[in-house]
Amino acid sequence: MENPHEIIPPLREEQLMMLKSVARIVDEVVVPRAAEIDRRAEFPWDIQKVFAELGLFGLPISEEYGGLGESLLMLTLVMEEITRGCFTSAMVVGTPAICVYPMDLLASPEQKKRYFPRIAAGEMTPCVAYSEPEAGSDLASLRTLAIRKKDHYVLNGQKRWITHAPVADLIVLFARTDPKSLDHRGISTFVVEKKTEGISIGRLEDKMGARGSVMSDLVFEDVKVPLDALMGEEGKGFVAAMNSLEKERVLAGALAVGCSRGAIDYAVGYAKERRQFGRPIGAFQGL
Repeated sequence: MENPHEIIPPLREEQLMMLKSVARIVDEVVVPRAAEIDRRAEFPWDIQKVFAELGLFGLPISEEYGGLGESLLMLTLVMEEITRGCFTSAMVVGTPAICVYPMDLLASPEQKKRYFPRIAAGEMTPCVAYSEPEAGSDLASLRTLAIRKKDHYVLNGQKRWITHAPVADLIVLFARTDPKSLDHRGISTFVVEKKTEGISIGRLEDKMGARGSVMSDLVFEDVKVPLDALMGEEGKGFVAAMNSLEKERVLAGALAVGCSRGAIDYAVGYAKERRQFGRPIGAFQGL
């Protein structure tokens, strides 16, 4: 496809330049590494470094906090472009973005100042902890507890299928602050550094694909966090999660389109190169 972006609204010159830079990096750096990343099932720190140099982690973060302040559309186009070369590498950019969205809604200026510049620079790798063994799509039924004491919260529970949990420095955590509530109204959001005592990695997922996008359980055992680890007000976490997941679903669509583009490009290239009966197989009517 000569211009895969021709059907969207006109982009600014700097946006087009970034997309061209991303496309070049995908061809020169990402594609040659893609098969090995999947085979070794290791997080691609070398790719992460290249993306940080391009400023991709700052796309959803405002300029006030060291980001680029770009739209969801621009992030979607970048994700699609990377995915055509390697799904795992796209998740290197996508996972921090889906952590930024609930933080952008709920975090205080002080929390944003503390974490956003480091995320934008690629110096801090975040993950978001929604799902649990008994609460996947039904987020309102989560059981991880955050019980307030005098000057801190105590976290206990288990999260499952958490993308980038094994390599993350920061956790955007959804937990129940009202143990008597059995629905979404008791859910709150915290920002917790993974090095905090009592946090451990549980079972690792041995996936069929996107294996470099490492995933595992997160276990919280009497984890003490300060009161200012809470983002926003107690009980506001579910609404923030739903608003953020709306954006995450758009990015999931970009992943699907990017995979399709990559598959079509590969198939067309093969049909042009593979020869049978004296001509490329793409010349046969069936193909």
